[in-house]
Amino acid sequence: MNVNSTNLDPQALESLYNECKQIIDQMIDSINETKTIVNKMNNYDHWDGNGYDNFNAKFNALADNFFSFCNDLYQLNNNIQSSIERYKNLENEIMRGIPYGI
Repeated sequence: MNVNSTNLDPQALESLYNECKQIIDQMIDSINETKTIVNKMNNYDHWDGNGYDNFNAKFNALADNFFSFCNDLYQLNNNIQSSIERYKNLENEIMRGIPYGI
């Protein structure tokens, strides 16, 4: 992310929002791909006894927490989207208040 805090206009905020959303989407894709790999490991060639079941239970707990974390990130990112709307509304109000010819 390359956003200068002194130049946060609606376009910069929109770029920040989109970049954050893309990163979170990639994080979700990565954990889903990892879950697929872990599910394919369910064979006795690699695991003795309950090894896979124990590993899978721990991994699923981690993945569930990760999904919750990503959901929190989506909600925080939605605050950026709300800020964009407020910024645009404020700009519109200011522009309506400035008489022509100044």
